[in-house]
Amino acid sequence: ALPIWNLPGLGFAPKIFITARSGRNWQKLIDVALKLFKQAHERVPTAELNRLLKAAVLKTSPPSKQSRRAKILYASQAAVAPPTIVVFCNDPALIPTNYRRYLLSELRRSVPFPDIPIRLVLRRRDSVAPAGIEEPDAEAPRESIESEE
Repeated sequence: ALPIWNLPGLGFAPKIFITARSGRNWQKLIDVALKLFKQAHERVPTAELNRLLKAAVLKTSPPSKQSRRAKILYASQAAVAPPTIVVFCNDPALIPTNYRRYLLSELRRSVPFPDIPIRLVLRRRDSVAPAGIEEPDAEAPRESIESEE
């Protein structure tokens, strides 16, 4: 069995050690729960999400698949509790799971809810607009990760 403090995929979550017998750290647990509740209801403006997403794509571009490149166009926060970020791209099938995890970790570093699981949904955009977050050169280019096609 895995120790509770070493659960894969939950490295971002805060850890509080409490005792049932003495009640030690119960107030700390309540304080963290309130902090997590506030974080879960935070919103990030679309412009800020797009700036963070563009920086992540420029740092590491999506890999090519079957000689096709994924083009990440823009993102928007669709919901809170859990924070749901919808990323529009040319084809969600072109973005592998490891790159989705990369995007989540890059976003997590800058969003106001670093201790909350983020739901990332990739969605195909029917018409690709030229003003998106695309790679400058057309030839060159996690928590829960979903794809909608």
